[in-house]
Amino acid sequence: PTTTTTTTTTTSTTTTSSTTTSANTTGMTTKAKKNTTTSSTTKATTSHSSAPMTSRSPHSILCVPCQKGSSKRKGQLVDKCTTNCSAAGVCAVSYPQCVPCDSGFFNPDAGQAECKRCANGTVTALTGMTSCNVTCEPGTTNNELWTACTPCPAGRANPDKGSVCRACEPGQYAENGWLYCKFCPQGSYAASHGTASCSACAPGFYSNGEGAVTCRRCTAGYFCADRGTIHPIDCPVDHYCVSGVAQPEPCPLLYGSSVNADRCAPTPTFYAVISCAVLLTVLFVLVLAVRSVRKRERLFERQPLLDAKGSGSADGRDAQTHASLSSSSSGGKSSGGKESGGNSAISRLMK
Repeated sequence: PTTTTTTTTTTSTTTTSSTTTSANTTGMTTKAKKNTTTSSTTKATTSHSSAPMTSRSPHSILCVPCQKGSSKRKGQLVDKCTTNCSAAGVCAVSYPQCVPCDSGFFNPDAGQAECKRCANGTVTALTGMTSCNVTCEPGTTNNELWTACTPCPAGRANPDKGSVCRACEPGQYAENGWLYCKFCPQGSYAASHGTASCSACAPGFYSNGEGAVTCRRCTAGYFCADRGTIHPIDCPVDHYCVSGVAQPEPCPLLYGSSVNADRCAPTPTFYAVISCAVLLTVLFVLVLAVRSVRKRERLFERQPLLDAKGSGSADGRDAQTHASLSSSSSGGKSSGGKESGGNSAISRLMK
C-alpha cells in the first residue's frame, strides 16, 4: 500500500508537472503567436500607410489598389498584385481586372499600363484589339478618333495607302478625296497652301500659264477686260492703255494714237489749228498796233491848231482889256484914232 501510495503520488506529481509544463508551453506559444500577429499587422500597416485602405471582406485583411501595369482578380483576396493582364488590355489603378482597349487604340503586349493610339492612316472600330486592323486607301485618311477612314478634305490629297492627307502647294488645288493636287488652270491662281479651288484673275490682270501663284498686271498698251483673262487685248487706235487697266481710254480732242499705245499724241489737225490760232493772234496784235499808230498821228495833226486857237483867245482878251482902258482915258481924238487903228491891226493879225 505504501508503495502504491508513493507511486500514485509520484504519478500525480509527474502529471501535475507535465500539465504545468504543457500549460506554460501553451501560454508561450499563444503569446508568440499573438506577438507575431501584432508584428505582421503593424508591418502591413506601416508598408501601406501612404495608400488608401478599404475593407474588402468581413475578415481583418486590408487591401490596397494595384498600381498601373498590374491587377488582381475580382473578389479574390491576395497580398500582392500581379502583372498578368493579357494583350489588348491595360491594368488600371483600382481596377480588379484588365480593361479592354477602346476603339482607335491597341495593345500588342501583356501587362501594360496604357493602350497605344493607332498610327496615322490606320484605324480600328473595335475594342480590345492587338493591332489596328484597317489601313486607309489612297485618297483617304483616319478621322480624328482613328475609328474610320474618311476622304481627304478639299485642299489636301493623299496618293499613298495608309498615309495622311497633305496640303496642296501654292499654285495647286484639290477637291474632296483626290489622290493628287492639280495645277491651277490659265486665268486663275492659288496664293496659299491647302487651296480647295483656284481664284480667277481680276479685271486688269491675267495669267497665261498653269500653276500661277499670282496674276500678272496687264502691261501698258494692252487691257484685260474680264475676270480670268488669259491673254491681254491690244489697245485700239485713237485710244491709250496704261498698265493694269480693264478698258481702253479714248484720246482727247485733236489727239490720236496707233495700236498698243500707252499715250496719245497730237494729230496734224492739232498743229493746223494751233497754226491758225497763232496767225489770228498775230493779225489781231497788228491791227491793234496800226490803230494805235493812226490815233497818235491824228493827235499830232490836231495839236498845232489847238495851240493856235489857244493863243488867239489870249490875245483877244488882252485887246479888249486895252480898248476899255483907252476909252476911259482922257486922251484926245487923235490918240483915240491911233489906238483904234492899232486895235484893227491886231484884229487882222489874229485873223
